[in-house]
Amino acid sequence: MTAAVDYPVLPSDAHIETKTGVAVQLQNLGQAAAARVALREEKLTELEIRGDVKPATILNRGPFELKVETGLWSYTCKPRPFDKPFSFLTVVNPICVPIYKGNQEMSDRSLQQRYDMKVLLPCHQLMEFKHWYVGESDEDKTLKQGGIVVFEGAMQGVTGATTVRVPEFVYRKGKRYLRFTDGVLKDLIAEQDEQMYHHFATVMDDAGHDWEQPEKRRNITRYHHTVADFMPRICASGAAHSTCRRRAFASAATSTIHSPPT
Repeated sequence: MTAAVDYPVLPSDAHIETKTGVAVQLQNLGQAAAARVALREEKLTELEIRGDVKPATILNRGPFELKVETGLWSYTCKPRPFDKPFSFLTVVNPICVPIYKGNQEMSDRSLQQRYDMKVLLPCHQLMEFKHWYVGESDEDKTLKQGGIVVFEGAMQGVTGATTVRVPEFVYRKGKRYLRFTDGVLKDLIAEQDEQMYHHFATVMDDAGHDWEQPEKRRNITRYHHTVADFMPRICASGAAHSTCRRRAFASAATSTIHSPPT
């Protein structure tokens, strides 16, 4: 699946109509708007010449739909199909965000707005999934679902043995930077399967405790049933703990057999 995202800053050939149907020409939008368009084109051209504008892909190994909304973009990655090793989403376009830098006084004593332009590459955008579903800290990785891999590039020609470029955020002096490391895709998947297994095992343990207390059995929901049905598939991948299969089937029996889905 491929997502194509339009730039939120108007292109030079934009054709705009008001609610009354009156066309508005770009040159009539003001000097500041024209300056933002020119700056956007300059930034994008520089990145394209350097070869930095590349697609990015997210793999979803889990049974649930993944969704992020930032105000600038909204992406959804479908649940993993039953007969597939993952679902995936590929983003191909950067997004340009104007950043207001204040006003500049001109020679005629008028004020002109000043802007910088932040370009968010596809990898920047998909890192939002890692923030919400994988996390950055060790503590995050004990609480969040896992089961996703983000890498630079599209799916064409990629196999488990392929070495891919993996984005990650690093922090220096209070600022965040994006850097890349290389990893073999099957190893990245195994690492995420491990995190997902431990998270789902905790979910099933909680469901088991709720089942033991009749007044709490109503807390067992469709979410727990989906996790219970999915756990044996994690075990079948061979990436999780050696006790995975026994624990998964025991958990599945507890929640699926004894408690109707809600």
